[in-house]
Amino acid sequence: MDSGGFFCNNKECRKSISGRAWATACSHVFCHSCGSKMLNKIPTSCPACDTLLRKQFEALNLDLDPSEEFKSMIVAGLKPETIFEIAQRGISFWTYQKCQDLLFNQATIQALTENNDILEKGYQDILEKRDRELNGLRSQLENRVHDVEKLQKQVSELTEIIAEKTRRNQKLQAANEDYRRRIEFGTLGNRLKCGTNPMVTPASERRPQGSTMGSFQFGMFSSATPKVSQAAPRTMPGNVSAMPRNATGKKSFGLNATFDYGTFRK
Repeated sequence: MDSGGFFCNNKECRKSISGRAWATACSHVFCHSCGSKMLNKIPTSCPACDTLLRKQFEALNLDLDPSEEFKSMIVAGLKPETIFEIAQRGISFWTYQKCQDLLFNQATIQALTENNDILEKGYQDILEKRDRELNGLRSQLENRVHDVEKLQKQVSELTEIIAEKTRRNQKLQAANEDYRRRIEFGTLGNRLKCGTNPMVTPASERRPQGSTMGSFQFGMFSSATPKVSQAAPRTMPGNVSAMPRNATGKKSFGLNATFDYGTFRK
């Protein structure tokens, strides 16, 4: 049977009461478990309001679902005024408990609302902080993108500059190579005009073995004196009229001997 919707007034318990319960003269009610621990001895104090309970009937263990015999005998022989007074006090007890439950529920709701406001404010703070961080990251990203574009532009400009300098360098190398070839051909022509052997490089013009100049390989001939052969002298192409004549009347290189070309080596 319904006990009237009472809840244990112990703040640490607050469970619904059924069956037996403990009631106090200060209009508080406790479940059987909490009341047996706190109100089993007199004198004691109320766990809810700390009211001192000295007398035996100020804290009673009641049956919230009394039998029909109890209901018939509890007020038997009492005057109507006494019965109404008992009923009035019982109703006042019930009304007080309902008011206490209402106040407790209101306090609970208020506490939950305050906690919810605190959590919501904390959540809003977290969202605002996250938004600020996101905006900062977006700004940094835009700056990085701008820097990357700037660097790419610089790289493109430097690439064009390097390509232009490479083309100029290639032109200079080609001109230098052409100039060296002209010098070599001019030296060869001068040797032919002077009657010297164009195949033998003078000591003043010799370069170390294996040195290079342009696309020509120097040191391809040995610096040793070529062998002299007693065979008939050979003529060389070039300015023949400028060459001296030997004893036979033929023009030669100014020597009474010819070179053995087999002595040259690469």
